[in-house]
Amino acid sequence: MRVRYILPTISIVAIVSTSCVSKISGKEPAAEYRGYPVQLLGTSDPEVAKEIRLSIRNLRAGKIDAAVEKLTTLSIEQPDNADTHYLLGVAREASSRSSSTWAFSSYEKAHELNPKHPYALLGICSLHYTESRFQDAVNACSKALALDTELVRTKLLLAKSSYFIAQNDPAKRVEALSVLREAVTLRPREPELLRFLALLTLEEDTKAAIPILTQAIKLTPDDGELLFLRGKAYEEKEAYDKALQDYRRAVIVAPTQEAPYRRAEKLLNSQGRFEEAHRVKIQADARFN
Repeated sequence: MRVRYILPTISIVAIVSTSCVSKISGKEPAAEYRGYPVQLLGTSDPEVAKEIRLSIRNLRAGKIDAAVEKLTTLSIEQPDNADTHYLLGVAREASSRSSSTWAFSSYEKAHELNPKHPYALLGICSLHYTESRFQDAVNACSKALALDTELVRTKLLLAKSSYFIAQNDPAKRVEALSVLREAVTLRPREPELLRFLALLTLEEDTKAAIPILTQAIKLTPDDGELLFLRGKAYEEKEAYDKALQDYRRAVIVAPTQEAPYRRAEKLLNSQGRFEEAHRVKIQADARFN
């Protein structure tokens, strides 16, 4: 019987990297902060650029409040600078003292000043997604990718939004998979991309999902959820020993996760290994009951 896979609840994990393959034609790859490119796209005044780069350094050093304060001042002094408003949005989104509404207004202002600013559209897309406005997220992401086809985080958000718009629409699922595969090609060692690609692939082809899960597990070997999902995939393909190995590993790396215990217990019982199943049940009951 086919195992049913459930995609996780709405969440987005920022792709964090010191550099990004995303690029605007003629420019070097952009550095990133919490998945957002922090490359200046339209600032020509060297003094303003210097002040903005200081704020970027503050952001990447964890001095978020200092960055918000400086970028707020710059946005008042340089009200027509789209880069300043975009980066203020990034800083506001990162700040515990700010709100997503303020961040969104900064991204929208940057887009208003420069409609061809793909990073501003990425910010708009991201916040639409986190607020479950999936069609708006798809629209913003699509516009961003029309300007820069290699924005990896945008592809991830577009794939997730497309999926959640129509989970039962085969065409949308194919579209989401296609976008996600493009993103993985650009960033093959990014766990979050591989995780979602594996989840979507599991819905279509368990056998094809197993090597993707294996690749993701190599990058994040302590991820109990991935181990559990691969165990279920092995179980569906009747590779029961491998499934049990993954359930046992999942229990070790994520001992607060109940599902691997229960799945292992059920599988052992189905194989007539009742004593082993009973031991697993005792361990699970002691922890979770």
